[in-house]
Amino acid sequence: MKRKLKAALSEIEYIATTADCWTAHRRCFIGVTAHWFNPQTMQRSCAALACKQLKGSHTFSALACALNDIHTEFNIREKIIRPTTDNGSNFLKAFRVYGQTDENNNPEPVGEEDGEEDDGGQIDDCDEEESIEGVESVDAGALLDEDDYLEYQLPKHHRCACHLLNLMSTVDASKAEVNPLYKRVSRSTFAKCSSLEQKFRINHCILSN
Repeated sequence: MKRKLKAALSEIEYIATTADCWTAHRRCFIGVTAHWFNPQTMQRSCAALACKQLKGSHTFSALACALNDIHTEFNIREKIIRPTTDNGSNFLKAFRVYGQTDENNNPEPVGEEDGEEDDGGQIDDCDEEESIEGVESVDAGALLDEDDYLEYQLPKHHRCACHLLNLMSTVDASKAEVNPLYKRVSRSTFAKCSSLEQKFRINHCILSN
């Protein structure tokens, strides 16, 4: 099945994927699916690429590693238009650090939260030393410690619209009720909607009988 799927995907130019991770019985899992259109028939097709256990917790680097391995295994890393995930902080950071950025990624500004501190404009004492003619000194330690985030390569990211709407209707709506005016209007509106629903059910039962 995997060999046939690889052969089918090799003929497709554009592919979209979805990914999700979850915990069950104290074990972490990741699932990835692929979706594409047949260029001749325009028939939509989909397939499950992976559903496997992750060792350890699903941190952003663990997710990036797993996604990169799956994309590479099926030779689709350069074909993926957008992988769609929920708005979990681990997924968002994985694509912010290792993925291509655009307006949909909403990249956060780099600052102290990313572990970078301002040196206050101080000049390193090593820069004041005279360099040997024809020889350029390089701080090898800094190069070894530098992380260019090229260990994993992820495509541009797309956030799940359904999950965004769910967050808006639950988390954001609950936070908005801190405002007394909004809370009063909200309670009144939902009370009217509830009354209409009850009347509809009563009328439906009467007509059914």
